[in-house]
Amino acid sequence: IIAMIIVYILSKGITDPIAILALIIEKISNYDLHFDENSKAIKYLDKKDEIGTIARALATMQKNLIALVKDVSDTAQLVASSSEELTATSQQSALAAEEVAKTIEEIAKGASEQARDTENGAENINGLGILIEKEQQYIKELNRSTKEVTKLKDEGLLALKDLIEKTETRNRSSKEIH
Repeated sequence: IIAMIIVYILSKGITDPIAILALIIEKISNYDLHFDENSKAIKYLDKKDEIGTIARALATMQKNLIALVKDVSDTAQLVASSSEELTATSQQSALAAEEVAKTIEEIAKGASEQARDTENGAENINGLGILIEKEQQYIKELNRSTKEVTKLKDEGLLALKDLIEKTETRNRSSKEIH
């Protein structure tokens, strides 16, 4: 009877934390990244055993995923901003094209007007060149940010896969103990 009580207490001490941590993993897998400060799992963060390691890893993973989502959101806002600037640039390009057409029309009017219109066209083209260079810089930054997001996502997936494998091992061990 004493052995059964001891086994019950030990199995309860192992399976209860694993069950609580499994619920947190399930919550995270459903994209619920809300950090609950009243969670039962908080008390496992200070443990020095595998349960504590898993709890700390889950907390770190959750914080990293939150940071990743925030970074992705910031990058999306940057992309939106770049898109707006690209739209403005396109509108300016359309306006520049219209001005070039008007310039060609005015060239036929006379030699003095031709020189003046050509000068205006050159200024517009220089402005367009500067805008294109800026857009190229934004695209490079966007590509760099996208690569960083992909890298962080892959690291998170590897950590999650490792955690799932460890959880399965713990479950098998728990079943063997039981």
